[in-house]
Parts: sequence; C-alpha cells; structure tokens
Amino acid sequence: MSINITSLTTEQLVQLNHDVVALIKARRRQEAGSMRRQLSIGDVVNVEGHGTGIVKKIMRTRAMVEMNGITYRVQMSMLSHKA
Repeated sequence: MSINITSLTTEQLVQLNHDVVALIKARRRQEAGSMRRQLSIGDVVNVEGHGTGIVKKIMRTRAMVEMNGITYRVQMSMLSHKA
C-alpha cells in the first residue's frame, strides 16, 4: 500500500499524523505490557546502552533498576533480559 502524501490537504496530513502517533503509542504500550509481564523483582536485565542491572520494582511503564549501587527509573522499552 502506497500513499502519495504530497496530494493530501493540510487537514488530511494532520489527521494522518495523529493516526500514526496513536499507532506508535499503542504498540509501545503493548510492548511495555509484554515486558512487564516477563519481569520479576531480582531479574538481571540489560539496559539499552547502559549495561546491566537488577530489577528492584516494577511499575506500569517503568521499572526501578539498580546499576552500580544507584537506582534508576527505566522505561520498559529500554529493557531486555540478560542472556
């Protein structure tokens, strides 16, 4: 499916933007929920670009992760289980 966006009106472009942003947010919520269900307190996780840490608390969209003695609030999208 291909859309020629140059032929759309300003109102149509604004609506398209709202739709795309809503879709991205929905996917991020779904991915965060999936990660939240996989995590347990005490799990060792990789924090994207920052190394590894231990999960101390699991919240709705973030987790408290301790790295090098400091606890950070980290978005679920930045976490993965340590392999």
